[in-house]
Amino acid sequence: MPTGSMDVVKQVTRYITGLEPADGLAGGDPSPWTADGVFLGLEAAARHRLGSDSLADLQVAVQGLGKVGYKLCRRLYDAGARLVVSDVNAQQAERAKAEFGARVVNPAEILYQDVDILSPNALGAVLDEHSIPQIKAAIIGGAANNQLATEADGQRVFERNILYAPDYVINSGGITSVALEYEGGKTPADVGAKIAQIPGRLAGIFAASDKRRTPTNVIADGMAQAIVTHARQ
Repeated sequence: MPTGSMDVVKQVTRYITGLEPADGLAGGDPSPWTADGVFLGLEAAARHRLGSDSLADLQVAVQGLGKVGYKLCRRLYDAGARLVVSDVNAQQAERAKAEFGARVVNPAEILYQDVDILSPNALGAVLDEHSIPQIKAAIIGGAANNQLATEADGQRVFERNILYAPDYVINSGGITSVALEYEGGKTPADVGAKIAQIPGRLAGIFAASDKRRTPTNVIADGMAQAIVTHARQ
């Protein structure tokens, strides 16, 4: 929707978020918060799998250069990462090439680049029985929803010794912003403090996965179910 459309929707329902922030409170476009959370999550993944305290000089393949993907590229570029990108919008890909020095590849080839990190930020279900055997990255983490085509694909990723950051954990920055806006009385600093918890949460999932020799998606699902069960009691 065009800018201001959410204000029109608000005229007929109070169940609305994404409004322009007022009086220094949380609100507005959630995509920067999503990108920030993914960036912090990738740092946590690099520490766990690669023993790296920085994303500098790591190669990252970014699939999808929409509002979140492009902002993530900027964060990665500023951190010194080397980017490989793709998007169905060739103009957007060329923009990333000019601004970030990114190498542009065909969208059909982005998943299979010889990189350290693969970041899906476009369609869901891109990790399946056909794509997973061809992936060369040591880490997968991005903003796309439902990246695993099936739960069994989490096992396939695990068996390939690829560290997968569960999508709804690493990409939770945007919905965190929306939730705090809806709750009311929260500031951008409150949103930032919540998003700063994403790396620690992922680190816990990674550690539990290693200890239990269980895919990270299964660990995350179990944690989520426990939270829901506790809330119902």
